[in-house]
Amino acid sequence: MESENLSHETNNLKYISLIGSAISTICFFAPWIGCGGETISGASIGKELWLIFASSLISFLSFLFFNSSKALYKAKSIITISSLIGLIFLIYNYIRFQTGELHSAMEIKWGSIATLIGFVVSIVGVSYLKYGDISNVTIASVPKKHSFDFGGWLNNKVKITGKWYYILHNEPIGPIEGAQITKFIRNGIITMETKVWKKGMPGWLSAADTEIGQQFKSVQLSKPTNNSYCGNCGSKLSPDVNYCNNCGSKIRPI
Repeated sequence: MESENLSHETNNLKYISLIGSAISTICFFAPWIGCGGETISGASIGKELWLIFASSLISFLSFLFFNSSKALYKAKSIITISSLIGLIFLIYNYIRFQTGELHSAMEIKWGSIATLIGFVVSIVGVSYLKYGDISNVTIASVPKKHSFDFGGWLNNKVKITGKWYYILHNEPIGPIEGAQITKFIRNGIITMETKVWKKGMPGWLSAADTEIGQQFKSVQLSKPTNNSYCGNCGSKLSPDVNYCNNCGSKIRPI
């Protein structure tokens, strides 16, 4: 229960960046400076200050977009860069204001300070946008009473795709389709120790160490006798033959 609460709390922390961006965006229209009893917002000053508003708005919208796409980690660089640009430009204009001629006649109001704080909060919140964030992914459960297989995902089965090669008597055999792997396992041609490979793999691996390994949990193995199945296509062989009737390859003893 404690671990669940910690996970829930961590997921909520990712919204820090969103809150910070929202503060910066909204406070751009709040009082920034005061003069003679009147207040002026960042939007009223306008001109190059709209870059500050654009920076906060980009951070805000990028969070919403990538969060809806369940790829929030991709927003990290965008939020960081845009918030830094807005923060630096805001500080730069604050220094200009402090050293300007109108400094004595005007005073800083809460809107500009809140905008600055919003940018800082947004940058701090980036650290909680984890790579591969799946906190928004909903995993649907399928009742076991359904007879559908949905590509082999029920009953701990994995649908094997691609064209595979395997080693038999120190010779590479293949390619065979992933859908045929189950037959080769059932007939004892491919075992957990058999070296296999397909395009995209770094090298030859034992079948148990690949996606094929899941099949050994669900396939009922037969007990083949010598030369009872073709080592190339997995088809059952007729007795006393030297070539496979299905693929025409020379018989390789298992």
